[in-house]
Amino acid sequence: MGPRHPIHRPAPRDHALRRLNHTGRVGLYGLEPIPGTLNLVYVVYGYTNGDHNKDAADRTSAILEAVLADVHMQPLGPWTVVGDLNADIYSDPPSLPSIADAVTTGRLIDLGDRAALFSESPNREPTCKANNSDHRTRRDFFLVSPDAVSYTHLTLP
Repeated sequence: MGPRHPIHRPAPRDHALRRLNHTGRVGLYGLEPIPGTLNLVYVVYGYTNGDHNKDAADRTSAILEAVLADVHMQPLGPWTVVGDLNADIYSDPPSLPSIADAVTTGRLIDLGDRAALFSESPNREPTCKANNSDHRTRRDFFLVSPDAVSYTHLTLP
């Protein structure tokens, strides 16, 4: 059996994230990829139908803005945003502008956008299909900070 990596529960530093943390919409956790280095993991469950419902998108955006604000208040280190955002971060205009901006400016790397580096899966492969539709969408994301990549075996172009 490999080494154990306990899950930590770091305290959010952003006021809005403190109120939201562990309410079912967002949780902050920490993993140690190597002893003494904490990777912050923000797990987000966005409000349903964010691409077609502005109120849902705005509420999910508020969560993501609190996450991005919290990262700046935490000690420097790797960080990750994962979860079902219930909206496409690549829509035009973006349904979730703050996180879309973090990806387009390189503050976060969308690993699903580079899935072919890991397996035979295509990049941006759909992750969802609603019961009442044949249309498949991508709403689930694994976003990492550039320094989080350094703790993997990956070399990103």
